[in-house]
Amino acid sequence: MTKGHARMALENTAPNSVSALIDGAPFSRLQKMLVASCLVLCLIDGFNALSVGYVLPALAEDWHVNAGNLSGVVIASTIGEILAALLVAPLADRFGRRTLIRIGVGCIAVCTLATAFSQSVEMITILRFCTGLGVGAATPNIISLSSEYAPARARATVVTTIGLGLAGGGFVAGLVAGSLIPAFGWRSVFAVGGAVALVLLVATLALLPESITFLVARGRDRQVLGLLRRIAKDVPIGDDMRFSSDTPERRRVPIREILAGGRVWPTVLIWGVMFFGLLLNFFIYGYMPSVLTASGLSEQTAVFATSACTLGGMIGGVVLGVIVDRTRGGYRNLVFGQLLAIIATIVLVLAAGNSLLVTIFGFLIGFGAIGTQIGANAWAASLYPAAIRSTGVGWALGVGRVGGVLGPVIGGALLSLNMAGNTIFLLSLVPSVIVGCFALALARLRPKSRISPNTTEEVLQWQK
Repeated sequence: MTKGHARMALENTAPNSVSALIDGAPFSRLQKMLVASCLVLCLIDGFNALSVGYVLPALAEDWHVNAGNLSGVVIASTIGEILAALLVAPLADRFGRRTLIRIGVGCIAVCTLATAFSQSVEMITILRFCTGLGVGAATPNIISLSSEYAPARARATVVTTIGLGLAGGGFVAGLVAGSLIPAFGWRSVFAVGGAVALVLLVATLALLPESITFLVARGRDRQVLGLLRRIAKDVPIGDDMRFSSDTPERRRVPIREILAGGRVWPTVLIWGVMFFGLLLNFFIYGYMPSVLTASGLSEQTAVFATSACTLGGMIGGVVLGVIVDRTRGGYRNLVFGQLLAIIATIVLVLAAGNSLLVTIFGFLIGFGAIGTQIGANAWAASLYPAAIRSTGVGWALGVGRVGGVLGPVIGGALLSLNMAGNTIFLLSLVPSVIVGCFALALARLRPKSRISPNTTEEVLQWQK
């Protein structure tokens, strides 16, 4: 993009459009620093959100409790995230995205640090809930802020990258936990996570501008002009120019519209995919290390294998996403991913005594089960026309979050029964099989569903 493109964008769209200027200008230093800051903050959010699963075996051993009885600790942060996403994150329209990000990341840092000094299960549970509140407040606003400042030509890539930062944080948490716990104990993971969050919060705050949409809506013209001049340095922007945000208004859509037009069975099936898919995903995040330990592996090997599983989910999401963009077989790719996860789980159970094979097939489980779930979020959006897409995906994600809470609860219940780890892994095949069957049915009902980059971008913003 050039100076001419930015000027032409302003001339050919609604007068003084913020989005037109951003879309037409080169990717500025301000935007690059903002994206980098958002990625770092998402990494630390993911680290602190997913670290509890890695420390659970050591925590249970230290406090002489069955890991299965700690499911409240595991699901507390998830419940906090859900409540914050519903009640706190929308307050950004009133107080600004940067303010909510500061509060959210600050809450994560303080509560994670405090967790390192907890002396009871009840205290950890409360602190994990508060950590979830911070994640639920910060993450959607981090993703939305990066989307606002990204030009249309790069927006899907930017938002996808920021979204994958959450899984990246979970992967890093596994590496850190596997390295620190044997030498310093489980508390060290929370101490490092909280301290790093505080440092990065201070380091990145100066680099994060306020939401330009929020500034336009509040009539803060001087700040708007200052930001746009830093983004489009070669475009003359006069002091008397005023800009509009071009933000479309969302309308309330009754559920009957989601189900109309022959969408009853596709909607029910995608709800099933989301429910059982997230049930499995959150079981993996919360209890895979504990189940591997129950199978006879060392705590360190179990943590590293789970970290490899998370890495597999990241890579699987990217690879399968590219395949979806280039083919019309979105639901068939979901079936392929679940089939891969099923085979990898069976082989992992058979090779439970071999640390290397467990890590390799743990990676493949993540590639198939977690990777396809990332795509499932976008496939849900492909069912609905643009006018009702937000509501349709919102319902699907809401149903999925119920499964996300139940996954660790079921995993904890099985462990509390002193069930063998390999048996629990074989039982985890059930949700994979169900997701695969539902996806096959969707493939027959909607064989030509196709996902655009814009749809993927939208879904990543709704996801948290």
